Amino acid sequence: MADYAKRADFARFFENNKPLYSAITDEVRVKLSGFDVTAVFAHYYGVRYEGYNLVLNPLCDPGGYGIWKENEAGGVVAYAVTGPVKAAEGTLHFVGEPEGLCAFIWHEFSHSVINPLTTSYREELHKFAILFEPIADKMKTLAYGKWEFCLNEHLVRACVIRLLAREFAENRAQELLDYERNLGFTFWIRCWLGLGITKRIGLAITISGEYFPQRDGCFGKTVLI
Repeated sequence: MADYAKRADFARFFENNKPLYSAITDEVRVKLSGFDVTAVFAHYYGVRYEGYNLVLNPLCDPGGYGIWKENEAGGVVAYAVTGPVKAAEGTLHFVGEPEGLCAFIWHEFSHSVINPLTTSYREELHKFAILFEPIADKMKTLAYGKWEFCLNEHLVRACVIRLLAREFAENRAQELLDYERNLGFTFWIRCWLGLGITKRIGLAITISGEYFPQRDGCFGKTVLI
């Protein structure tokens, strides 16, 4: 990569486009001012990461993805990579509305907690793979063609819905729940969402693994909605 950057004279390319990059980052910085996104995430999950990074990639689609890794000291560094939501006025815009970008960041950072947790309980969770069958075709069109991927996405999305309810408003959380439902995420865990989004216990209590999975609890009460 370093050799390619040198041969392609990437430093000159970056400098020539610096005004565009500055406009992109300035907009995000301004629109997220007043939202302590990482503190909310850390408090909800009970984690202490070494670092959080929002990567604004002009060549990426707005769906994005999450990455996490351990540094040399053993601490976790999380990354949320996203693309522009629109191009207008001679620049690229990465923020439609601040709440939406917050939800995206929480979603991608959440994978750094949820994915390792489900992996550690893979054998026990596999017994619930039958839940995947009714929605398998739809999940495959969304690139979640395996039970484990599907489960991770459901849990991450459930947590983001709870965070929206807690940090913004219940109606915003309901809007996202309806959106996810329309996408095909049709089963939710009753003890995490239930009848009222903010009135049931959240995933935060399970992150230590002490309550996860509850053999006769959450997954036994999963419902199609």
